Amino acid sequence: MPTLANHYGHPFQGLATDAPVSGTSQGALGNVHGDSFDLWLDFVPRNAAQFGVMLRTGTSGDATRIGYDTRTASLFIDREQSGQVDFNPGFPGIYTAPLLPDRDGHVRFRILVDRSSVEAFGGTGQTALSALIFPSATDLGAAAFSVGGTAVLHSAWAAPVIGKP
Repeated sequence: MPTLANHYGHPFQGLATDAPVSGTSQGALGNVHGDSFDLWLDFVPRNAAQFGVMLRTGTSGDATRIGYDTRTASLFIDREQSGQVDFNPGFPGIYTAPLLPDRDGHVRFRILVDRSSVEAFGGTGQTALSALIFPSATDLGAAAFSVGGTAVLHSAWAAPVIGKP
């Protein structure tokens, strides 16, 4: 039976381990890029108010932020600047779902990125969010971020998702 693993390209290299993230950190995610990929992240919050990843970044200045808010203990998808958002006033927004850190204090999430959608799964499946996005076709970058302090990217794994094995 085919599985998603049969549709992975070679995993991205150079992802940081135990890397402090303060502000925006391009280097923490190595060479993760593209319009379709699977990304697994394990963060330690430290004193950050928010932390996570900006996806489908590039020269346009747009990005979809997926992260964790320590003040509300929630996973979020922020698509306020995720490309074309002005076609309907209800489209841009920040969507949240509750998520507690695990017993070791880590916050883990898995993100599936496709050309026009993102799905974020928190913990070991405790919560999930999904959203449509309409980024520029040339915005293919990714970066880690934190707001209001520092978080630590404890570990990360990512691989492109390809159409056929």
